[in-house]
Amino acid sequence: MNQPDVMALASKAALLMEQFERRCVELERQQRQLAQQLEQVAQSLPGVVVRSAQETLQRVPDTLIRQVQNGLDQPVAGFERQLQQAGTSLAEGAQALSAQLRRIERLQQGLLWKTAAVTLGSLLLLLAGGGWLLLQYRHDISDNQLRAELLRAYNQADVTLCEGRLCANVEARGAVYGDRHQYRLVRSRAD
Repeated sequence: MNQPDVMALASKAALLMEQFERRCVELERQQRQLAQQLEQVAQSLPGVVVRSAQETLQRVPDTLIRQVQNGLDQPVAGFERQLQQAGTSLAEGAQALSAQLRRIERLQQGLLWKTAAVTLGSLLLLLAGGGWLLLQYRHDISDNQLRAELLRAYNQADVTLCEGRLCANVEARGAVYGDRHQYRLVRSRAD
């Protein structure tokens, strides 16, 4: 994978994580609102039912009122139990969702760290490779400069091949070089 692909992948992963977080936050907000509304309904429903029953029962004779109250107490109590169970289930669901969101958050952080590590490793590898290439090319350039100087000197010297060996037109009275004075300057072709 090259660097633009890694960067594009990291960007796409970051966008997906951001969208996922927004959706999770929105779902959590909606769930809180629904839980509050359900709690309000659960709290107000017994009062509403009792008030309604009292108004109705005020019009009915006393005996009938007692029978109706006895008959309503059981369904209202059952309904209250069901509402409490629904509230408990909703609270458990909210806790499970919260735990899942925490797990997703940890996974997202792990993914971000891994992406950062891969990116950093790739950059270090690129830098190391670039440094090695720089040293290699410097060495090659230095070698080529020496060869170029030697070729320039050969091109300017009056040398040729004699029966497969190198022959040179040397300056007989020129300066001598070497530890035994065995070298003399080669005459230039222009002379």
